[in-house]
Amino acid sequence: MGIFDKLFRTRGASANSYDAADAQARADNLNFMRAMEAVAKLDSPKTRRALYESMQKAWFLVPTDRMPGPAVPGKHVLDGRTPVSLAIIRDANGRKVVPSFTDEEALAYWRGATPWFAMQGASFFQGVVETDADEIAINPPLPDKPMIRPTGRITRAEFQALAEGMIPQTTGTDNTLQMEIVKPQRVFLGMPAQMPRHEIFDALAASAKSLPDIRALYFCQIVFGEGTPHGAIAIDLLPGTPQLQTDNVIGVLGSAIQPLLSKNELFDFFPSVVGTLVDAIKKEGEPIYVASLQ
Repeated sequence: MGIFDKLFRTRGASANSYDAADAQARADNLNFMRAMEAVAKLDSPKTRRALYESMQKAWFLVPTDRMPGPAVPGKHVLDGRTPVSLAIIRDANGRKVVPSFTDEEALAYWRGATPWFAMQGASFFQGVVETDADEIAINPPLPDKPMIRPTGRITRAEFQALAEGMIPQTTGTDNTLQMEIVKPQRVFLGMPAQMPRHEIFDALAASAKSLPDIRALYFCQIVFGEGTPHGAIAIDLLPGTPQLQTDNVIGVLGSAIQPLLSKNELFDFFPSVVGTLVDAIKKEGEPIYVASLQ
């Protein structure tokens, strides 16, 4: 009996429904591993997008040392009320990493018999966002053993985007990440009970002064679907600002505040070409910079 035989079989489920769920889970994780291999062979926007899309459907096996009751090795089924703890380890560079695996054999190869649970796609990423982890390791390799599965890392910026149902598109040298909303979802806007630190707004205003295409910046808090509340900056640009310059503006603003952000702080930037969402941020939020008239 394989991993998905154990994971997806429910009491009273018919053989046909069980077989269908098992087959789909196997297919989703196989597709995820194939997407990892494709990026390893050729890292391009096309292969990256396929990888991110496969992550949203994949099931991640997560080892844990903290389970209610005896820590019996093997799978644990969660009922939605059971508290669990994501394992966080430090890699050779001192970064905090959440180890995860594509199947039970890969997990046992890494750690032997151990308690584990499984989470799918966005639910897993939302759980990791709540920790102080820097990265997620997929099938982390061992220095003294050959690899038996594809391995990889998911950065914090990437899993924060994936937790909100977004697809990261490109990563530039300016530490900003472009994202695409892949499916309609509810968006909540408002002002937070605790505002970001003044130095963050000061850095944004100082950078905006050096960018003549910016007419104003507005701040509010935003939540996508079941995601985590975080900062949103609407960028009111001069009409006709070309896309290349728009990307440069976002890069400069992002780089200005990146050193000031704590690990769990996140800001999204929305240029005025986004339209309706920017108008809503301007309405619900507050201006933090307005260009002087000359």
